[in-house]
Amino acid sequence: TRMHHFNYSIFFQNGSWIRINPHHATENLIEPLRLPGGLRISPGRYSWWYFPILYVLNPAKRLSGQVSYRHEPGYYGGNRNLLEIAPVIKLSSRFSTEISYSFNQIQLETGAPVNFHQVNNRINFAFSRKWLTSASVQYNSASDVIGMNFRLNYIYRPGDDFFIVYNDFRQHATSPSEMNRSISMKFTHSFDF
Repeated sequence: TRMHHFNYSIFFQNGSWIRINPHHATENLIEPLRLPGGLRISPGRYSWWYFPILYVLNPAKRLSGQVSYRHEPGYYGGNRNLLEIAPVIKLSSRFSTEISYSFNQIQLETGAPVNFHQVNNRINFAFSRKWLTSASVQYNSASDVIGMNFRLNYIYRPGDDFFIVYNDFRQHATSPSEMNRSISMKFTHSFDF
């Protein structure tokens, strides 16, 4: 795999910005590559350009977020389009919600286009400056997975945290559906030398 990456960014006085990232990708596949949706790419050398464009609204505003689009002509000999929309709404200084939607369309040299959808919803709430929570729900059509995540964060001093995280992932593509649940804890403590 080889990737050339270029970055051009423009920052506006209102706090928003735009970025254009020309990329050149080269892949030498020794074995077939299997993608979601039953797509299969034969071994060989593939090379293509793509030009992602990202626009980000001022994150200090009540309504912010980002929009991005990427067109990849020549993607493994086919075409790929990726559109992502992710608005963020701040209802107060303590409460915000993020909703993101991703549409991914892949069409190889042979066959019809295959579409994938991914939806995320995250809610953030701060009880105080020390107690923060977030909860998210995610659906991915490519793997038919629904995931849920809940995180409680206690900041006991600046830069040091205690986290409790609960994850619940369910894959409905298999029969019976697979389930994966976990609870994890993380403790960080910094030392001054």
